[in-house]
Amino acid sequence: GKHYNQRYVDNTTNLDDLTRQQLSQMQSVDIVIGIPSHRNSRTIGEVLRAVSRGIAEQFPDMRVLLLNADGGSSDNTTHLVMDSPMPGNVSKIITTYIGIMGKGTAVRAILEACAITHARVCLVLDARIPGIQPEWIGRLIRPVLEGNDLAIGAYERSPYAAAFNDNVVYPFIKAFLNADLRNPLPLEFCLAGDYAAELVTQDVWETDVAKFGVNMYVALEALIMQRRILQIELGYRGDPSGEPG
Repeated sequence: GKHYNQRYVDNTTNLDDLTRQQLSQMQSVDIVIGIPSHRNSRTIGEVLRAVSRGIAEQFPDMRVLLLNADGGSSDNTTHLVMDSPMPGNVSKIITTYIGIMGKGTAVRAILEACAITHARVCLVLDARIPGIQPEWIGRLIRPVLEGNDLAIGAYERSPYAAAFNDNVVYPFIKAFLNADLRNPLPLEFCLAGDYAAELVTQDVWETDVAKFGVNMYVALEALIMQRRILQIELGYRGDPSGEPG
């Protein structure tokens, strides 16, 4: 993959100066866990508890950074992250990303943090994951630590929740790329550090990818660049609430 392009990121950063300074001063990091958020106080607690238990049980000797890239929440989302108990090997940074408002910009801020800290892997988790289990953390991270480029969560979902994916997106990817990617819209995915750093330098982050579609972009880019992708069966994922049809 490409080396981390310091000059490019300096010119197009989605992290404020204080956050970049904090990241550059950190000791080496093995795992970055990033959670994009915007007014998710009702759901983020469940995700944080799973992260805490998952790291404590599966990666107690790894150096972990938990980064919350928030879109300026007016509720107590960021306070919940700040106050959530984590194992001693986890550092926390809560930041309000800068740039175009949207999940894609938040994800790029997380990838940028991974590049700055030279982390081995970067796990991105949605702030709403109904039914998340602590073991999901290890099942997504471990294959990437072992040499794969991208691990995507695949789930059992209700016909309603899976309708768009199963009837539109999956057949499209199968037809045009001949790829059997059951979940090409991954809400939870883990990337190798070098792949995360490469994505940071791509010129898509001023497009609609910054607002929505970042999940599809990450999966498609990996397919097109012939990255090593694993689909990880995680069991049942509850139906999301509040997502557009």
